[in-house]
This record gives sequence, C-alpha cells and structure tokens, in this order.
Amino acid sequence: MKALKSLKNIRELFWPLLEKAKESEISTVSQEDVNLKSEDDIKIAFELAQKIYNDEQDRNKTIETKSVVFVGSIGFVIAIIIGITNFLLSGQNVYFNAITAGIVLVTIVLIAYLVRSSWYSIKALTRQKFQVLRFDDIIKHDKNYLKQIIAKIINSSKENSKIINLRVDYMTMAQEYYKRAIVTLFIYCLFVFFVLIGKLQTGSNDLAISLGKIASLLRNGDLFSVLTILILIINTTLLIIILRRLRQ
Repeated sequence: MKALKSLKNIRELFWPLLEKAKESEISTVSQEDVNLKSEDDIKIAFELAQKIYNDEQDRNKTIETKSVVFVGSIGFVIAIIIGITNFLLSGQNVYFNAITAGIVLVTIVLIAYLVRSSWYSIKALTRQKFQVLRFDDIIKHDKNYLKQIIAKIINSSKENSKIINLRVDYMTMAQEYYKRAIVTLFIYCLFVFFVLIGKLQTGSNDLAISLGKIASLLRNGDLFSVLTILILIINTTLLIIILRRLRQ
C-alpha cells in the first residue's frame, strides 16, 4: 500500500488527475421550511438568499474570466515555443546530441502541460444549465409570496453551486498544469541557452571573431531567434504574474 501511495504521489507530482467527487443529492427547500414569522425576518432572509445567489454568480464569472485568460495566453506560448524550437533545430550547425534530444523532450513535455491546462480551461467554459428565477415565479400570487421566492432562490443556488464547484475543480486542474508548465518553461530556456551557446562557439578566444560570428548569425536570420527568445522571457514573466493574480 505504501509503495502504491508513493507511486501515486510521484504521478501526482508530474501528472495530476482530477479525482471525481462523490455526488450527493441536493435537498430541496419548500416554503414551509422557511419557518419565520416576523415580516422583518422574512425580508432579511430574502436579502441573504439573494446575496448568496449573486455570490455564486460572481464566482462563476470569475472562473470564466480566468479560463479565458488561460486559453488566450497558452495559445500564444505554444506558438512561440514551436517557432523557437523549429528555428533552433533546423540550422546547419545543429547536430543530434544530448542537448538537442533534451530540448525536444522538454518541448514535448511543456506543450503537453500547456495543452492539458488549456483543455481543463475549456472544460471550465463548457456551457452549463443554470437555474434562474422565471417570470412565472416572480408574478405568481401567493399569500406566502416572499417565503416562496426565498425557497426557489435557495434551491437555484444549491443547483448552481454544484455546477460551479465542478468548474472550480476544472480551473484548479488548469492552474496545476499551468504551474508545472512554468517550471518546465524555465528548463526549456536553459536548453535554448545551451543550443545558442553551441551555435556561437567559434573555437577561438578572440572577441572580434566571436562578435563576427554573432553578426553572421543575425544576418543569416537568427535575429528571429533572438527576438522570439526575448518574447518568451517576457511572456514567462507575464505568465507568472497572471498566475499569482489568479490565485488571489
């Protein structure tokens, strides 16, 4: 058992999975359950029920906003990473060695993390059926009108909370893969640095020759590599800032 638990912890460290929560039946509330006599107490209960309902809606909007940010930023990062990797490994002075094999492996892992994060973000944005008050519920006359509305608002909040909690789980998983992608991105940057060092090796300690080599690389089109690497560094910084803000 301990060995299986250790393997599970190792797997969770690199590839977390969403554990399915046990579904519990939602107990509905009727107007008879609103056991309040005073009109003031009933009005307070109505205001509190409405506040809970609005809080759930705000929580849902926050999840949707986070998911849109994730999907947009991840698509941009994947395009940049593929462009950089393709450019670095398609040059004339690139040979298959441990560094090139490493950058290919890290690129695959990085894209897998980003795709996984994007996938959960999209699942969080999947259209769901939310419970809302209908016109018939509002205009229907009843001697216990407020109690009836309170009961319906509470029932709607309970149903919506179940859907929103699932979206929260999806968003949590997206953030988990996002964090692992950022760590992998730093490793990727190290491999990119070593590849560039290999391209700039001249076999001489002469500064003029080294500068001439750099200028030659830029003239041959590696200016794109330099620019994309700068964009990648800037984007990595922005991703960290976004992740910290989303966790607040």
